[in-house]
Amino acid sequence: MIRTIVPIVITVVISFLYAKKVEFHQTQLRHIAKSDYLTGLFNRRKLISWLEDRQNQVDKGNHLLVLCLGVDNFKYINDHYGHSFGDVLLQKIADSLTQQLNNIQHTYPDSVLSRVAGDEFIICVYGHFPFSFVKTIGARLLEGVNGINKINNVSISVDACIGVTSRSMTFEYEHVIKEAHIAMYEAKKISKNKTYFYSSALAHKVKEKLKLVELLQKTLLNDDFYLVFMPVYGPSGRKITGAEALIRTHNDVLSHYTPDVYIPVAEEYGLIQQIDELVIKKAFSTLKQSSLNQNSGFVLAINISSQQLQNKQFANMVYNMALEEGVQPNQIEFELTETALVDFDQTSIDIIKQTKEYGFSVALDDFGTGYTAFSQLRNFPVDTLKIDRSFTSNIDDSGVDQGKMVDVILTLAHLYNLNVVAEGVENHEQLDYLKHRHCDSYQGYYLSKPVQWDEMLALIHNETT
Repeated sequence: MIRTIVPIVITVVISFLYAKKVEFHQTQLRHIAKSDYLTGLFNRRKLISWLEDRQNQVDKGNHLLVLCLGVDNFKYINDHYGHSFGDVLLQKIADSLTQQLNNIQHTYPDSVLSRVAGDEFIICVYGHFPFSFVKTIGARLLEGVNGINKINNVSISVDACIGVTSRSMTFEYEHVIKEAHIAMYEAKKISKNKTYFYSSALAHKVKEKLKLVELLQKTLLNDDFYLVFMPVYGPSGRKITGAEALIRTHNDVLSHYTPDVYIPVAEEYGLIQQIDELVIKKAFSTLKQSSLNQNSGFVLAINISSQQLQNKQFANMVYNMALEEGVQPNQIEFELTETALVDFDQTSIDIIKQTKEYGFSVALDDFGTGYTAFSQLRNFPVDTLKIDRSFTSNIDDSGVDQGKMVDVILTLAHLYNLNVVAEGVENHEQLDYLKHRHCDSYQGYYLSKPVQWDEMLALIHNETT
């Protein structure tokens, strides 16, 4: 009898324990499926489930508020300090936001916090709340994140931006998440630690950008970009010593937009690398096929995006392109806008130095309009400063005071042995003023408008006849 009962009891106990273990693992799996692995917060799937439960209830007197918080320069933090450091930062941000959420839940208990991807968190509040709450919640959340000042004994400054959207009627979860994201990205473009509210105007702006993106993609696919060239004149103002390649398009619709409108969109939506490579290749090919190739007295300037300052393959890429086309690097100058140096770091310096080691030169365009302190010039490994046209236009015959900024730039540039090109020369008075102050080069409509390559060759030919 005992021999029969004991195996049965053991079997029952083992089965019970096994069932409990299975149940425990199933509970864990359910929790994992609903939680972010790093922070323990709701993940995207759980957030969507929460929103779906409230999709058709907002019109019952309650409102839905959705805030998307994104950390500024999180990629840089990961690259500079390491991914484990970045993970600790995300956990601290989650703790800060959780503390803020606990305060919110005292008044509005139906509120949740989730980490939806990377450095992005979404906070949702459901209830009946005054506008004063909507107006101040973003500042409270940012204040908590800004309070994080040390990770693993390393001092750090943490900045973030928040996008906000709300609903007082039936909604679709995809729409509110997308709107909060759009508003957050817009906030990042404006400033650090900014809260931005989604609006119909912002929606229209995004729609216009997406239309531009389609046009850019179509133009790239059909190879409908081409170049014109702005001649650059030497010290005398009579002889062409170089040119700046400018992008134009055969696409009838895109041609209604200027490059200063569609190039930032190309940068934002990941198309600028293709455009830069296309422009560089066309410029190299054009120079190769002319009598100016191998003429060290002629320099062709090519504008590149600030994003290339984080592209560690850039220097090798352009050098290989020059070899393929048979172009001498010392005839090529790459132009960066001064605002490209706002986030200037060691990677940027290394890329510029490597580019210069291959024999290319580098110019700083629109100088004087950005954030560069004159004292920083010695730290930037550039060869040329281009005085922005806004300063050149101030030169007139009303008195020397109008040219003071130009005088300062010329003095400092020559102090650092930098070449200077004055942009936007529109009349004889401006040219004469610059010549008397020993400016190195000039470009502007008084001297020549942008022209086709063949037209520029004709201008150069006429100089020698």
